[in-house]
Amino acid sequence: MKNLLLILLTTLILGGCVSHPLTPENRAQVKTVKVLPVKWGKNMVYFGREQAWGAALGAGLGAGVGMASGASRVGTAALSGAGFAAGMKLGQLAEMSTPAAILTVMDAENIDVGVLLKQGFVDALGKTSTLKVVGDDEPADAQIQLTVTEWGFRLTQGFSSVIYPTISVIAQMDRGDQMIWRTFETITPFNGQNVYGYTPLTYRTDPEALRRALTGITQISAQYLVKELK
Repeated sequence: MKNLLLILLTTLILGGCVSHPLTPENRAQVKTVKVLPVKWGKNMVYFGREQAWGAALGAGLGAGVGMASGASRVGTAALSGAGFAAGMKLGQLAEMSTPAAILTVMDAENIDVGVLLKQGFVDALGKTSTLKVVGDDEPADAQIQLTVTEWGFRLTQGFSSVIYPTISVIAQMDRGDQMIWRTFETITPFNGQNVYGYTPLTYRTDPEALRRALTGITQISAQYLVKELK
């Protein structure tokens, strides 16, 4: 719980630091936008029941965060071998830590957080804004860069068997060399729209559940991000 409170506090501070409203003057000059490929990395944050137990047994918040980060590094390393996922057998997957298994399934099934977020953002923009999104090779009045600062899976409470996807995203609009809009959103397990909680076993063995969860969390994030762009 302390871990999640720290996340919420950090979100409030960071959100206040990076926000830059789109002024009416700048909005009037922007009719078309280009959404650039999303910047994100496979440095997944994972805080499951194992990490919660570690913290509860005297390791404390700092060690709990360290365990989550350590698990993420293990998962990234598991994908370093070329063609590893292609030859994956069920037994091999079962021997991995949950973070490593999730990243391996994502790689094998082409589940790309950046692609999902960009599609969700473009779709949300089309539903709520008069801004027209143009293709990558077409001219635009401004361009939007989405950057995932953190993503992963977390508990809602210390010893729950269900973990939820989470994501933090910075969205920035530039017109030429000028930054004219920027906002930040974090979707936590406590968000009412985040209904994509599954057990770790489901995430590591059911690719469609994993895809559904990451699609859902990126769509929720996108809906919040575009609210200022009506």
